[in-house]
Amino acid sequence: DAISFLFEVENEFNIKISEENIDRLGLFDLNKLHNYISEELNNAD
Repeated sequence: DAISFLFEVENEFNIKISEENIDRLGLFDLNKLHNYISEELNNAD
């Protein structure tokens, strides 16, 4: 399901996605999720 997918994304990219951000940013939308991951990875540098 979608929640399991987000946990896999967290593990794969070593980022934490808060429940608040999932709802607030609409991260079940793959385009929004992609943008979120890209931003998180860029901020980690």
